[in-house]
Amino acid sequence: MNNSEKTNLNFFEKDKILVIYDKLVDDNGHDSYHLHYAFNKHGHLEKKALEAIFEEYHCDEKEDLSLLGGFNTISDLREYCQKLIQHFQVTDVVLLTLETYNHSIESSPDLISLKNGLLDKGETIKNKGQNGARKLFLRKFFN
Repeated sequence: MNNSEKTNLNFFEKDKILVIYDKLVDDNGHDSYHLHYAFNKHGHLEKKALEAIFEEYHCDEKEDLSLLGGFNTISDLREYCQKLIQHFQVTDVVLLTLETYNHSIESSPDLISLKNGLLDKGETIKNKGQNGARKLFLRKFFN
């Protein structure tokens, strides 16, 4: 393997977080979304930081301490991802279901295919604040 292949195996581009979540149904038939994993190119994100951001966003107590969540809608989970973007100062979050994540791992013949599959199949949530700041910056010069 040459040096260019080694650099291509860096799993994530700079400033991305991969979030793996699952939709759970309680005994009353209510759906909720729970975060299983969150990691970047350095590895898993610190659980304490994820919990602190969750508590800031969502004040209810967690039912299952092994998962982070209890998001009522996928939109709530996307808002939480915006908080992750701000806290960890990244450009975007790739949001994937646990099922899609597992299927990608099982069906990918190599790391490059896995990386591309996860990025392609995931929902990319962009940093809203960064886009707004860029537009404001450009408007100052071109208006």
